[in-house]
Amino acid sequence: METEFRDDENPKELKELGEALTVKYLDEAAPEIQPAAVEFQVCGHIGGVAVHGYVDLLDVQGRIIDLKSAARKPGDISNDYRFQIATYAQLILGGTGRARLDTLTKTKKPELVQQEFTIEASDVEQTQKLYPAVQQAIRAGHFLPNRSSNLCSRRYCSFWRRCEQTWGWRGLGMSRRCSFRTQGTLRLPGKRPAQRRADHLA
Repeated sequence: METEFRDDENPKELKELGEALTVKYLDEAAPEIQPAAVEFQVCGHIGGVAVHGYVDLLDVQGRIIDLKSAARKPGDISNDYRFQIATYAQLILGGTGRARLDTLTKTKKPELVQQEFTIEASDVEQTQKLYPAVQQAIRAGHFLPNRSSNLCSRRYCSFWRRCEQTWGWRGLGMSRRCSFRTQGTLRLPGKRPAQRRADHLA
């Protein structure tokens, strides 16, 4: 499959950035990782809802390592990431709830930022309440915009026109957002569109 680029993207610059980020991770993070599994699917039920997703990496200590890229250095662990990892922790057999977020910054001088955290009971409770609520809304035909999601935008969502007509927008230009899809699919927070993977609610 041939890669397609937008008019505002420079293939040469993207290639160079990708190489720089890869080398950065291989040099600084990879040597200390002892993987038990890499890029594997998990599935199960949370709050009575069938959920599946893909975990970047699980190390031999039972720690989930999730790799992200960002335009700038991250702050605190966002609620979206905690929700994503809390989902994985419940679907992985023998999951410890320990996690690390590795973020590569797409800055002039790339940086690797590693943030350790542990999933708490409140994180698990949120997933067990939210998945059934979203499932019920989808079945009822209610698709509420998720304005905090980067995937919810004119660039990534093919339903943005209908979303703006129904719910309005906040003047964010190309970042006008809507992430609940009318086919009954919900992407787990944090998933990158380029992965071409969706995590489904039954």
